[in-house]
Amino acid sequence: MEFVQPIREKKKIETIKKLLKQQKLRDYCLFVVVYSEKETVSGIFDYV
Repeated sequence: MEFVQPIREKKKIETIKKLLKQQKLRDYCLFVVVYSEKETVSGIFDYV
């Protein structure tokens, strides 16, 4: 299994969302849900 780094640049995230939306709506929805949940959790820890 390969290790991967998280995508942190907003521009790259938007590009991936755009590509996924054009290819498969299911993959786009999963990406958006998982990303938004991680963003919310990391945002909580910024204030702790």
